[in-house]
Amino acid sequence: MHRLGLEQRARLPYEKDGLPFRLRPYLAPGDHGPDLVLKGGLDDFMRRALLVAAELFRTSNLPAALIQSDARQARMSAVVTHFGWPADLGLEEYHQRYQRILDERFGGAMENLPQHLWTDTIITTIKGPRLMPLMLSTPYHGGEKGDVVYEETMEDSACEWGVLPDWWKSPVN
Repeated sequence: MHRLGLEQRARLPYEKDGLPFRLRPYLAPGDHGPDLVLKGGLDDFMRRALLVAAELFRTSNLPAALIQSDARQARMSAVVTHFGWPADLGLEEYHQRYQRILDERFGGAMENLPQHLWTDTIITTIKGPRLMPLMLSTPYHGGEKGDVVYEETMEDSACEWGVLPDWWKSPVN
């Protein structure tokens, strides 16, 4: 699925809006329900709707869900250097400082940061109560001809992406 997302994004000029947000519920291993595709991305209303979806997943004991989206990702080492933070700053302290500076100086929006501090990325993640979560992220940038140029894909099994709450852990509020 991640490769399909990369192929779809590569067909669009870099300056054009990215991939739509996709949520795919898995009813059983290898058997998925219909995709929820949001062509306009994930606005505040749809973020709240995902809380309702998570509660439905919990009550129906859904085994897994896949999320795919175009996103922005901070470049941690560039952020640390830019703001003069210690190179050995722990992840928790980094997140606290980053969120504080983002809120206080940049209106809470990553796109207001200087461009060299973030990158566009395609993210695909799958999670559920009976599997280890997996996130694939592929940063990209615009090429000389206005095309999409991909960087190295990263894989993370200790991922936390709060767009869709972990429905199996507790009731969703």
